[in-house]
Amino acid sequence: MTVAGTLTCALSGQSPPLDPVVTPSGRICSRRLLLTKLSENGGRDPFETSRTLDESDLVDLKLGGGTADVVPPRLPSASSLPSLLSQIQNEHDAILLELYDTRRALEETRRELSQALYQNDAAVRVVARLAQERDAARERVRELSSRPSPPPQKPGVEDDKPAVVAEDGDGRKRRRVEGEGGGPAVG
Repeated sequence: MTVAGTLTCALSGQSPPLDPVVTPSGRICSRRLLLTKLSENGGRDPFETSRTLDESDLVDLKLGGGTADVVPPRLPSASSLPSLLSQIQNEHDAILLELYDTRRALEETRRELSQALYQNDAAVRVVARLAQERDAARERVRELSSRPSPPPQKPGVEDDKPAVVAEDGDGRKRRRVEGEGGGPAVG
């Protein structure tokens, strides 16, 4: 048995790893997988989390004779046609499930976007209406401020209508404003 046949990656379980390296903790891993794991966990050794690990700490393993051409072996279950068909079916099912989830997420995102656009449109309309009302109010204020103001009125005298004082039959005096008809005056 060769050395390459006994090596397995501590992260993936592949035998043999294509680009084997040894960590300071003595684990054999694929360089690519280990560097990916290091970037995920902030440079910490995945096997001893108290230790930091850098790419320069890794030691390359040289396997005997032609390791560049080593192809990972097939799983024993992938050797027959029915098992290959089963694997293809499983991958197809996984892709369909992922597509379903993606479409559902897209539909939900579309709904949220539609709601946000509707709210934005409504807000723009409200702001435009308020701006028009503000401009109209400013114009009205300008009109009122440009008019000469009327002289102040005496209390109890309405506009320019003279008040007429008349006596009732029982001796009380009543005031009546002219132009209001012949009804009783306000007392």
